[in-house]
Amino acid sequence: MNDVKKTFDTINKIVADWDPLGVGETIAEDEYAGYIPEIIQVMKNDQSLFEYLSQILANELGRGFDSTDMKHVEGLKSICDKIIRAYMDI
Repeated sequence: MNDVKKTFDTINKIVADWDPLGVGETIAEDEYAGYIPEIIQVMKNDQSLFEYLSQILANELGRGFDSTDMKHVEGLKSICDKIIRAYMDI
């Protein structure tokens, strides 16, 4: 498997496991795949990744993101950390 496909698949799996819409594992891998190229572009900076994912939650998925709610912040930071760690391991 080439590195680009491996990177895409690895990150897509993390986002699908996160599944912020709760669509289920089978649908999630397709549901969020469109976001993966941009995630790959911004993930080299954890703050950029955090901002991008929070924007997706609030503006595109309609899930809302409250930057004053520590549960929201910590949950999103955890996903960002997983994505960055996985990318570094590829």
